[in-house]
Amino acid sequence: MFRAIVTFIAVIAATLTIADSDKLAAQWKSRYEEISRVVRAKNLPKFESYIAAEYIWVLADGETKKRAEALLEFTPLFEMKKIVGGEKIVGVTKRGDVIEVTFESNWTFTGKDNKIIRSHEIGIDSWKKFEGKWLIVRTQDKAPGN
Repeated sequence: MFRAIVTFIAVIAATLTIADSDKLAAQWKSRYEEISRVVRAKNLPKFESYIAAEYIWVLADGETKKRAEALLEFTPLFEMKKIVGGEKIVGVTKRGDVIEVTFESNWTFTGKDNKIIRSHEIGIDSWKKFEGKWLIVRTQDKAPGN
């Protein structure tokens, strides 16, 4: 009887863990859909509001960029004539107070001169809550952005 109760509790705990994991993944999928809409709308101030002051971007080759350097690189993209694309969530993991989102992004940027820039990126974003708001603190690229 004791073994049956322990097994039952383990099954319930596993089911709750899976349900929590599915809920977490759905929440972050929704968040990334919102971020993709912000990028397509070329809303740079809103995009910047997702990025923590201590943000670090680690490129696939190991080079690191702080928030200001990353924004210098991102800003011209928001000035493009047309932006198409988005990000697909591959996985979501909670590690203490940090949420790690594994993603794959595909974007096409059309310049005012009709020059096209395509970007494909695979990586992991790390998010942390500051004063009740989730902010991205780190991006680790696994595959290059272009």
